[in-house]
Amino acid sequence: MPPSLRPRAAVALPAALLGAALLLPGGAAVADDHPASEKAAGAGSRPAAGAAGWVASRLTGGAHAGDDYELTADVVLGLAASGTAGDAATKATDWLATPEHAKAYVATGPRAVAKLALVAAVEHRDARKFGEQDLTTLLKQQTDTKDLTTRALVVLALQRHGGAPADAVGLLAKARCPQGGGFPGTAGRADCTPDLGTTAIAVQALLAADRKDDAKPALEWLEKQQQADGSFAANTESTALGVQALAAGGRHEAVAKGQKWLHGKQLGCDATAEDRGSVDKSLPATARALPALAGTPLAVIDGKGAQSSHAVVDCASDHGTTTTSHTTTTGGTTTGGTGGTDVTPTPAPSVSPSVNPTATPSPAPTPSASASASTSPDPTGYPTTYPTGGTTGTTGGNESLASTGMGTALPAAVGSAALLLTGATVLVLSRHRRNDS
Repeated sequence: MPPSLRPRAAVALPAALLGAALLLPGGAAVADDHPASEKAAGAGSRPAAGAAGWVASRLTGGAHAGDDYELTADVVLGLAASGTAGDAATKATDWLATPEHAKAYVATGPRAVAKLALVAAVEHRDARKFGEQDLTTLLKQQTDTKDLTTRALVVLALQRHGGAPADAVGLLAKARCPQGGGFPGTAGRADCTPDLGTTAIAVQALLAADRKDDAKPALEWLEKQQQADGSFAANTESTALGVQALAAGGRHEAVAKGQKWLHGKQLGCDATAEDRGSVDKSLPATARALPALAGTPLAVIDGKGAQSSHAVVDCASDHGTTTTSHTTTTGGTTTGGTGGTDVTPTPAPSVSPSVNPTATPSPAPTPSASASASTSPDPTGYPTTYPTGGTTGTTGGNESLASTGMGTALPAAVGSAALLLTGATVLVLSRHRRNDS
């Protein structure tokens, strides 16, 4: 660039870019302070990132869920699934790996062993020395537990630590109800009544062990339990488990329906700032919904490479401007805020009457009733297309997924931003030509 252009470009281009940023939709956005390259590296969906930010902000001392071992383990798994809040996941894992905590949790039973082993796998810790506990040895002693949810979790954990023994997988597969296809909550009962949560975990365990034929009847039974609105039993945690199992089985349309329902439970811009991003204002529900919102089954959650900080759902209507904010916690109490000053609108450079762009952006088309959800705006600021285990599914509808009281007009905003940037560029070039002449 010629030296005479640099000062003008240095003023005009940031102003144009800022104007473009201010024209973006006024609904909820997920904000963080990572550069674009780091943002692109994060896994999961924006609803998951918003939920993860809320969960991370609610951790006591930034490290645990109020001394609840199992919920803290679920938090680690959920944060890792979102691809964000890596620092919070690390602190929570360190808290669980404290010898006194690991010992106390393991003493509660085999489910605790399986959960800790999954945490170790997701956060790349040595399961043989996790909080001075040899979790892999303990797991191999729990493959025949009567509680089938726990048995399935044991198989999943073993699969992630070198592979589950064939007899352990076979023992789980044999526990399926002979009719119906689902798994009961407890093995050995004469009345084999399928349980939704147990079946969802068992499906994930069998698929992780490459036992597709054994998993298929249970997967089909599970899909039949999904209600027309996408939920399972109209319950958040049941729906989250169901969506994870469907994602593991590649049932993408059903996954998208379930995610849509969960997203409808996620609070947006019409909620108070401290509740935005949460699912039903509940830490357990939000933490356990995270893998489903991200479309990530238990067998493939991986915390490696997650963004270190957590995002918050930020609504421009709060300040009249767009703010990048972070929330921190002390002793479980939210103490954070904007983390900086608001971005104050900078007037766009005035345009000389002689500079009159001829190109005028055409109005954005109004989505028809038959338009796919992947192209429809969502008032929360989140996308209506979600990743489902590496494959994108669509919601199949245009309705709002959460009431926020905010509207979006992304196509128009992008067109306006482009026009502003073009006008600023033309202004700089025209002035440069007059100076040269």
